[in-house]
Amino acid sequence: WSVTSPEAVFYRIDPSRSAEAAGKILGEYEGIVVCDGYGAYPSLAAKRSREAAASRGGPGSMILAHCFAHVRRALLEAEPAYPEATQALDWIRDLYKIEARARESDTADRRALTAALRDRESRPLIAALETWLKSQAVLPRSALGKAIAYTLGLWPGLVRFLENPDIPLDNNATERTMRGVVLGRANHYG
Repeated sequence: WSVTSPEAVFYRIDPSRSAEAAGKILGEYEGIVVCDGYGAYPSLAAKRSREAAASRGGPGSMILAHCFAHVRRALLEAEPAYPEATQALDWIRDLYKIEARARESDTADRRALTAALRDRESRPLIAALETWLKSQAVLPRSALGKAIAYTLGLWPGLVRFLENPDIPLDNNATERTMRGVVLGRANHYG
């Protein structure tokens, strides 16, 4: 498991990938969790929501924001057999270009610029992508059908970035921190 913030990275080796293990690593954390579509996260978020509703105390709400890099990967896997997936990939590419423009800007208030760009430019791309996803007539078990189901299943968390300029499009920062551990696994286990 890995938890990444702008200031630090925390690693934990746990034999389980369960919601309980996710709960251990996140501890009392309340706030936004940028993650992939792994089922442990929604299970943990739902459990915390139920506990908060029952007023039992403990950790508060956890808001899931999902990762466009994982959605993109699913669509890329489908694209060779379903060239129509290129349209969705183009919209996602354009989202990343908008984010890059905001990140590379010299403005003093990058958060405000990011919010404005997302509202003005990303929001219409997201609307077009959602319309496209819902209009595709594909077999559910096909590569494209699975990619579309995966994307729509994560939709509320995917579009959460539109409302908060601090939410990135993906969890690539965390994925990058895992690279060294994975590549050096033999040495780390000594």
